[in-house]
Amino acid sequence: SLIVDGYNGATGSFGLNVDISEGTCADPVPIPMWASSSWQTGRGSTSPLAEVHKHSCGGNNSPEAVYELELKENIPAASIRTFYNTNFDTVLAVRKTCTDATTELSCGRNNHFSQGNLVGERADFGGLKGQKFFGFVDGFNNDDGEYRIFFVPNGF
Repeated sequence: SLIVDGYNGATGSFGLNVDISEGTCADPVPIPMWASSSWQTGRGSTSPLAEVHKHSCGGNNSPEAVYELELKENIPAASIRTFYNTNFDTVLAVRKTCTDATTELSCGRNNHFSQGNLVGERADFGGLKGQKFFGFVDGFNNDDGEYRIFFVPNGF
C-alpha cells in the first residue's frame, strides 16, 4: 500500500511515477531534468547487475546501474552525485552514448565535493533542451553495493 500525507497539514494533488527499468544500456532508468527543478534522488544497488562498462576513472570488474538523463530545458551545468551514505567505493560517469566509452564527458572517483556536512563523488555535464546523456553508478576495483544518487540540475 501507498500512503501520501502532506507535510505539516499541507494538502494538494501529487503525481507518482513508477518505473521498473533494468538499469542497463538496453533499458536505462529514465530521469527527466528541468533547470528549474530541485534535486532528484534515487536509491539502488549495483550488486544484482552485470559488469559491462569501464570508465576512464575506474569501474573495472564491477557491476553498474545506468540512468538516461533527458534535459527538458537548457541546463549548462548539471551533475550526478553520490554521498558517503553509500556502502561501497563508487565511480560515477556520464556519456553521450551509453555503449561508447569514447563519448565519456565526465568521470568521478576521488572527485570529492562537500555540500553542507555531506561529502561525496560527482560527475558533471550540461547541454541543451532535448539532449540525452547516460549516467553510470559503478564500483571501483570489484566493489558493488547499495547507493543513493542525486541528480542536480543547476550548478556544480
